[in-house]
Amino acid sequence: MTGTIINSVVILAAGFLGCFIKKAIPEKIEKPIMDMIGVSVFLIALLGFFSTALTIVDGSIKSNGEIMMLVCLALGVAIGELMCIDDKLNAFGKKIEDKAGVDGFAKGFVTASLLFCVGAMAIFGALKDGISGDSSVLIVKSMIDAITAFILSTSLGIGVAFAGISVFVYQGAIAMLATYIQPFVTDLMMMNICTVGYAIVMVIGTNMMGLTKIKLANTLPAMILAVIYTFIFG
Repeated sequence: MTGTIINSVVILAAGFLGCFIKKAIPEKIEKPIMDMIGVSVFLIALLGFFSTALTIVDGSIKSNGEIMMLVCLALGVAIGELMCIDDKLNAFGKKIEDKAGVDGFAKGFVTASLLFCVGAMAIFGALKDGISGDSSVLIVKSMIDAITAFILSTSLGIGVAFAGISVFVYQGAIAMLATYIQPFVTDLMMMNICTVGYAIVMVIGTNMMGLTKIKLANTLPAMILAVIYTFIFG
């Protein structure tokens, strides 16, 4: 779990540093910064989505997983709404906000947690870390996450730093169970998880730009459904 520990600590440190810098940023430029971060997140997700869902076959572009993505996202968000996942998570964050006197903790925590945990590097890196002790993938991810956490925390606040805890729990669980789950993780499963995951990250970007107001945590069941879909139809 060395790579996961490094990843978590780096996010915490970069997030706190970003919060320190946030104090020096004038209020009038916070909104433009947030919009540009949103654009960047959306474009990164779009590139990731294209690299996962599109393949070149005999010189022509072929798309993969459209039906899977539609089914998982639609059913996933329905399940999330019925379970009120986002409301419960935000209520938990609100309690922390009230006790610590920090505004916006829940929004930063949920947004950053999804951003850092969704993607192939989190899963594949944790598997390698757990099976062979190879932390190289997660170390590279840590560098990317450090920059992202620093920039995000200048707009979303201290909640971004505590997303390091989410990363520790999520990647740590994968690493500890790696020997048992690795035989079931196929290329198709990774593709399906990443396709759905990048679609969710796009929503993070549009939410940050103010174009949508989708409750992010309610989309989480879609990731689980992508795994179930692979087992059934893969």
